[in-house]
Amino acid sequence: MRFFLYTLSLLLLPQLLLGQSDRKRYRFLSTNELFFESGSFELDAQDKAELKTLVEKLSGEELEKIIIQAHTDSIGSSVHNNELAQNRANSVAQELLLQGLDSSFIDVRTYGEFSPIANNDTEEGRAKNRRVSIYALGPYDPSRFHDKCKIKGRLTDSKTNAPLANAQILMVCMGRQDTLFTDAEGYFEQLLGGFRQLELRAYAKNYFFANRLLKTPKTDSIYLDIQLEPALLGGKVQLSDLYFQAGTAELLSNSEKALNEIADFMRYNSTLKFELGGHINKPNRAPVPPQSRSYQLSEARAKAVYDYLIQKGIAAERLKYRGYGNWEMIHPRAQTALEQQLNRRVELKIIQ
Repeated sequence: MRFFLYTLSLLLLPQLLLGQSDRKRYRFLSTNELFFESGSFELDAQDKAELKTLVEKLSGEELEKIIIQAHTDSIGSSVHNNELAQNRANSVAQELLLQGLDSSFIDVRTYGEFSPIANNDTEEGRAKNRRVSIYALGPYDPSRFHDKCKIKGRLTDSKTNAPLANAQILMVCMGRQDTLFTDAEGYFEQLLGGFRQLELRAYAKNYFFANRLLKTPKTDSIYLDIQLEPALLGGKVQLSDLYFQAGTAELLSNSEKALNEIADFMRYNSTLKFELGGHINKPNRAPVPPQSRSYQLSEARAKAVYDYLIQKGIAAERLKYRGYGNWEMIHPRAQTALEQQLNRRVELKIIQ
């Protein structure tokens, strides 16, 4: 098992890491990663010694929180992997407690197999995914931040390259959201303080939205060319970053960010109506009948997204949902885990 420790004492924790419910600002004290053998959640003597060093280092810091994020590869069922991730997080948390860390600082979050950083089709990729990330956070100190970065860019139509005027740009960073609009030629510009990660979302009337995740800049300016796809009648887009409990229509909590982005897009395009289509992965098989459990699962997953959007204030008359079973697989003869994942999806289609 390998252990990495590096200090990022002048960097802010992005809102994407903390989640929407945590609006407080922090700065990184350190970021650590543990990598596990397949199926294991045990810490060896070297790992424990490294964790002891971490606790000793943090004793001299003003600590606010330690976030423990646990992950697995995709081997085995998602239920098993959720349990394995929980056990890995618990092993790290227990060792930190044994080394003298107060339990009030610890915040455990488990993701199972649903947040990989590498391809699960290779052993090298799976090894990178069998990890626990540990983020030590201190209080935010604005006096530490002096550098500025200018974000500039242009928004255009992907088909005609025409500029998109008066389009909305949202910049989400450190729990704050700045809103600006493109000029007559589609340009936008914003000056920001130093940041670790920034999420930029672009919305234009009658266009599908786009987002960009920007990391710590190495220069004092960033330029972005962003093209949006027209939201034409019959046009559709796959909704990425939606995760369901295996074999069910239960949306997992790490789908919330993507669902909220979809709701924002629908609010911005208030005249459009949509169909949510659920699809399952049944490669190399005949189309499943509508009365089958598999088909009903595809419909139930589409309805789960439908229900969430209605809870977020999207009018029911603007939405429909439908199951497609395995009738419209992207990869009808899927062989890899990635191809199967692409088959297992919910799509958004413009119907009016």
